[in-house]
Formats: sequence, C-alpha cells, structure tokens
Amino acid sequence: MLRDHGHEVPLEQIPLALDDFTERLNEHFFVYYSTWLAELLNDLRWGLQEYLRPIFKESYKSAPDISDLAYRYDYPISIDAAIPQSWFWRLMNNVRTGPYF
Repeated sequence: MLRDHGHEVPLEQIPLALDDFTERLNEHFFVYYSTWLAELLNDLRWGLQEYLRPIFKESYKSAPDISDLAYRYDYPISIDAAIPQSWFWRLMNNVRTGPYF
C-alpha cells in the first residue's frame, strides 16, 4: 500500500509502519467517522421531531379530570386498532420528550 502511494520503505521498517498504521485506523479514523455518524443521526432525529410536531400538537390533550399531570392523545381516524394506537402513543411520547442530543 505504501509503494502504491509513492513511498519507498525498507523491509525492516515495515513493522514500525504497521504499528502507526494500526493506531491511525483504530483511533483517528473511527473517531472522525463516529462524530460524523452521530451528527447525521442527530439531524435525522431533529428532522423527525419537526415533521411530527404538528401531529403532536393536534393530538395532545391534557386530562385534568384524571390528574394535573395527566394527558391523552386523540388518535387520527385511520388509527383504529389497539396495536397501531399503542405505537402512535409511543411515537407521540418520543415527540413530547424531544431529542436527547
């Protein structure tokens, strides 16, 4: 690989280069891409948050008859079965709490 990129390295120095190469790949390469990936995931989470916010505002209702902190969601007409309602509830709770980072 070194020769392919124009570097002539004596055979006895290759083990030294391998240590440096391994360190750079394991420590620097993955650190860079992990921050890039975290940024992409954060942007995705905020995009979903903004996309779902109008649905949340429309469906979220306080329920003071139950308690001061109680709330409920009015389900869209197309969500009429128990399992989709449960998933809608979880999704709206995620919107309610917002992204963590």
